[in-house]
Amino acid sequence: MSDTFTRRTFLASATVATTALTTLHARDLQVVNLAVVGCGGRGNDLGKLFTRLPGVVITHVCDPDENRAKKLAGDLAKLRGEGAKEPKVVEDFRTILTEKELDGILVTTPNHWHAPAGILACANGKHAYVEKPCSHNAREGELLVQA
Repeated sequence: MSDTFTRRTFLASATVATTALTTLHARDLQVVNLAVVGCGGRGNDLGKLFTRLPGVVITHVCDPDENRAKKLAGDLAKLRGEGAKEPKVVEDFRTILTEKELDGILVTTPNHWHAPAGILACANGKHAYVEKPCSHNAREGELLVQA
């Protein structure tokens, strides 16, 4: 992420902060456990952004590319400081959706996975932050809204 403060970075930061604070308030200011699904550019940026928020813990990083997921997990542990637990690396995000301690997922996958991942998260009682576009086609977007 660039050190330049632009309108886009402001809006992204404001959205992330609002989402996290709303979730924290709803849970009486307890820790919110999240997973990053898709460890590429946006997943990398959002994972680091959410890690810096008080009360937010990235517990899992999910990506089919194990090396990319391990790198992000290590980077997030370093950001949290000495003695911080490294997020668990998972290849298939569907395996973590039933974990009770997980509150939500950050979907930063390629576009065709946005709606399916968001729908599966909602179906399992998890919150989902879905990057735009929210779906690969209009019908998937409608299904995501219904979920």
